[in-house]
Amino acid sequence: MVRVWLSVEGDDAVEGLAELSEWLRQENELRGLVTPGAAVPGPGELGALADVLVAAVGSGGVISVLAASLKAFLAQP
Repeated sequence: MVRVWLSVEGDDAVEGLAELSEWLRQENELRGLVTPGAAVPGPGELGALADVLVAAVGSGGVISVLAASLKAFLAQP
């Protein structure tokens, strides 16, 4: 199983991560495979409770579904 770590950067990264999480939950093939996680903080950083999403992908085209969903998410106005 491969884990893909997804993070959001910007002025409101927490809200962006929540929106991305909600978006990915709409994909039937990704249900139960995307969970909140904590990135490893850099030197001098405390980190947040959930500042990344971790997608557990394996065979069966799940990575393709994730890529297509991310493309659609990023194309939103």
